[in-house]
Amino acid sequence: MSNAGRVSAVLPAETVSQIKGAIEGLRAQMPFLVALSGPERTRLVKTGPRRAKFVQSVVEFAQAHPDVVPAAAGFEELQKDWDLYQALAQFETELAWLAKAVADTRTQVGSEALSSALMLWGWFRAAKSAVPGLAAIAAELKALFRSRPGTPPVPPAPPAPSAPPAPSTPTGAE
Repeated sequence: MSNAGRVSAVLPAETVSQIKGAIEGLRAQMPFLVALSGPERTRLVKTGPRRAKFVQSVVEFAQAHPDVVPAAAGFEELQKDWDLYQALAQFETELAWLAKAVADTRTQVGSEALSSALMLWGWFRAAKSAVPGLAAIAAELKALFRSRPGTPPVPPAPPAPSAPPAPSTPTGAE
C-alpha cells in the first residue's frame, strides 16, 4: 500500500522533547502572559493599527512634555504596557504562523492517515471471510468508525477477486 502524501516525515521522540522544552522555556520567559475568557476579551478596548498609532503618539507627547503629565496619571505603567505591547508584537506574528503551520500539518497528515486507514479497512472487510479472526477486527473497526452527520459515508469494500471467465464455445460449433 502506498500513501504518497503531501507530508512524509518523522518527528523523533528526542526532537519532540526538545520542542516541548523550548515551548516551556518560552512560557518561563513570559510569566506575565494571560489567557482571556470570551467575556473578558469582549469587554476590553482593542488596540488595532489606528489605535496603536494613537497610543504611540500619546506616549511620545508625554515623554516630550513631562511637565503636563500629572503624577497620578500612571505614565510609568502606560510606558511599561506600551513597551511590552511592542515587544510582543515582534514575535506574535511568527508564533501565530507557527501555530497555524502546526495545525495545518496535523490536519494534512491526519487526513492522509485516515485515507490510508479507510483503504486498509476496506481490504480487511473484503478479506474477513478468508482470514480467521479478521471478521471480529473488521466489526471492531466498524464500531469505531460509526458515521456521524456531516462525515463521509463508510467506503464500500473493494470488489472480491473474480474467477476468470469460463471459456466460451463458438456458436454453432456443437
